[in-house]
Amino acid sequence: MFVGLDVGKEWTVGVWKDVGGRKVREDKFPTRDVGLSALASGLDASSSIAVEASTHGIFVRDFLASRGLRVELANPLAVKWIYASDKKTDKADAEKLADLMRLGLLPVCYVPDARTRELRDVIRHRKALVEINASLKNKVRAILAREGLNLPYQDVLGVKSVEWLEKVEVSEVQGKALRKLVALGQRVKEDVTDYDGEVNREFENNPQAQLLATHPGVGAYAAVHIMSAIGDVNRFPSDEELASYAGVVPKTWQSGNTTRTKGLKQGDKLLKWILVQCAHAAVRTRCKYRKLYLKKTRKTKSKQKAIIAVARKMVETMYCMLKRGEAYREQKPQ
Repeated sequence: MFVGLDVGKEWTVGVWKDVGGRKVREDKFPTRDVGLSALASGLDASSSIAVEASTHGIFVRDFLASRGLRVELANPLAVKWIYASDKKTDKADAEKLADLMRLGLLPVCYVPDARTRELRDVIRHRKALVEINASLKNKVRAILAREGLNLPYQDVLGVKSVEWLEKVEVSEVQGKALRKLVALGQRVKEDVTDYDGEVNREFENNPQAQLLATHPGVGAYAAVHIMSAIGDVNRFPSDEELASYAGVVPKTWQSGNTTRTKGLKQGDKLLKWILVQCAHAAVRTRCKYRKLYLKKTRKTKSKQKAIIAVARKMVETMYCMLKRGEAYREQKPQ
């Protein structure tokens, strides 16, 4: 039996089809434990279940998989390309997934192991907290600017900065706001440090992350971040495939003898972000990436395009390092 599930925030619609494509059942369940338990009771180990990848879709996938059922996550964008249809209803979407599964055409997403997924969550939560902290620091600077003051220290939440902020003379309203922002910022900073400890422990026990850390511009945090985003490197047939997955490869348009590139392919946003950060760090060192950056900057007249070119070269090099199990080494000029 082939089952397509269209998962929504409140409800999940399921369509059952046999091997010949005949619809044998259609049902609706709450997207909650009680509803999914009822759904699972109507399925058996021989059922093939398809769910589109989404926040709620992953929850449903995990729930059913934990009960020994075979569940595949489908790439939503690829499903749209393969099964173009003007009809957009929950029932139609569920049928579409069941049909693609039945015909062996379902574009399946890679599902990493439990530890890798946990690391991805840690990376996401840490990044969110760092962004919150940056916002809090900007608010502190804005309050000081309104009072005609400048913080004499670079780190807004550093020990000296906090001592200075506690003594600075501002209006009562702004003083209260400063105290609250500083207290909140210090709490967030502690939480970031806690996540850093978890990342460092993973780095100490992850040989592949340690391998990546030998690459210019890549520290312990970046190495764990990159490894969690890549998962099993063997799922990529080539370094170009990995670069495309990372979103650092230009889109190509070709017609006859004309070939154009414009923009970048859609990829893993978090992986692309950390690669760009690493690229900025790498071009500040005396290595081949600095030469590549300067060359691309002169050619394209764009620092942004040059950094993307460096990020692509870096991730392709990392692919070879992971596949061969070799640390980074700078090639000597011939």
